[in-house]
Amino acid sequence: MQTLSQSTLKVPALNDHKEDIPDLATAMASLLVETSGADYKSFDIAALNALRNAEWPGDLAELEAVVQNAMLSSLTDKITLNDVNRVLEQFTTSEVDQTSHSPSFPIELIQPLREARDDFERYYFQYHMKLINNNMSKLAEISGLERTHLYRKLKQLGIKIKG
Repeated sequence: MQTLSQSTLKVPALNDHKEDIPDLATAMASLLVETSGADYKSFDIAALNALRNAEWPGDLAELEAVVQNAMLSSLTDKITLNDVNRVLEQFTTSEVDQTSHSPSFPIELIQPLREARDDFERYYFQYHMKLINNNMSKLAEISGLERTHLYRKLKQLGIKIKG
């Protein structure tokens, strides 16, 4: 349910309108290019079919996150089936721990804020470095940091940069 001013608008679940997913993904990619200046990457047919056939428990927000991740982590100018499968796999394995049905969180939260923040930042950078094969220019773009600040931050967190 979305509330617009004083009216309520029921938005159907994404899983109920899978035929719209390719158009939505393409529109989201275009919007990302316009709003963030990211390089435009088109989806190949197999990638769009994979998006259409996926389950979307997180609805539009999840689709948008997958599109953004694929746009920023694809190493070519076309998002392929492999790119989509890689991103979808990360979303499905990190969303819910299959045994406990609770969100899996790789950071211990019972510690002082500074240590928890450092753990989060370490996890964040290592996650993205793995996605983009340690491409520092891409990592700077994804994180919104200048390269010199990024290198300083990685050193501070004890993250080794692999060539």
